[in-house]
Amino acid sequence: MTPEEVELLSELTIVIPTYNRPLELERAIEYWRDLPVTVHILDGSDKPWFPVGVLPVASKVFYHHFPQLVDEDWKDNYIRRMKFASELCNSRFVALCSDDDFFTVEGLKVALKSLRDDICDVVLGKSAQYLFRDGKFEWKRVHFTWRSDDAASSEDFSVRYRSIRRGSTYYGIFKSQYWKELRLSSVEEKFSNIGAIENIADYLSKVLCRLLVIQEYLWVTNYPDKTYKNSPIKLEKFSSWLHDEKNKHEAERFTDVLENGLNKFINPSANLDVKKIARDFLIGKGKPPKLKPVIRVPKIKTIVNLTKLLNEWVNLSSVKRSV
Repeated sequence: MTPEEVELLSELTIVIPTYNRPLELERAIEYWRDLPVTVHILDGSDKPWFPVGVLPVASKVFYHHFPQLVDEDWKDNYIRRMKFASELCNSRFVALCSDDDFFTVEGLKVALKSLRDDICDVVLGKSAQYLFRDGKFEWKRVHFTWRSDDAASSEDFSVRYRSIRRGSTYYGIFKSQYWKELRLSSVEEKFSNIGAIENIADYLSKVLCRLLVIQEYLWVTNYPDKTYKNSPIKLEKFSSWLHDEKNKHEAERFTDVLENGLNKFINPSANLDVKKIARDFLIGKGKPPKLKPVIRVPKIKTIVNLTKLLNEWVNLSSVKRSV
């Protein structure tokens, strides 16, 4: 890695929320510890799994412990951690990352250079998902329809809003000032479906941010989804929740939060119908179709390389290091 690349990566902060997953967290620490990025771990577990503060063997990895308070459920706890995250990041760039996901170094280099050169405000890239079970990785390419166009990177909101951009920016690489504003708006209220947080942040980013989707693999994510058998997590799809009649009042509050967020970012002199823009989200989030069988595509060379990387990453769990 060149000195210039080290300097570029040192301008990035990674925020990792986690809860009662010490093994995954240990692997994440091992992955990030030798890179020049700053990492903040926000752990909502009942007990701390690592020393609070800077980890002894990872000078740029910070561990924060947020056990649930009295009368606080796990959603409240997550919201509290996200509010804290918006206050602690003082680097130029920032990204959210799950404890069992990671960003590729090569993808980060391209993303951060694009942000530094002021081509955009948030970057997405190619993505792959994996499931590790029975001692093997199952792979599939995902989000290959994600793309940006000239309109998505326009300085003009009215042009940007009408772009054909595709891709969720919740785990995108951001300029920090935009990331902070989006996080605060997304946790303004609590909803029964945790997916509301991601969707608020993603939708508002269409207003606030110029988007670039790069061609490099950037995000590699675990996939405990209902399309895999024996998945331990069964979450209601957000679009189903949004259109369920029993959630009608929450859906109205959801659009109110969007409207409030839009008003923060749109100049009143623009004379735009902010309420209509917020309501358009409900139209765009139609009821989901039935899921089709997953087609796993492990043949491309990049995926083979990622499999090798992930095998090394998983094997890190057997490395005996004191953190």
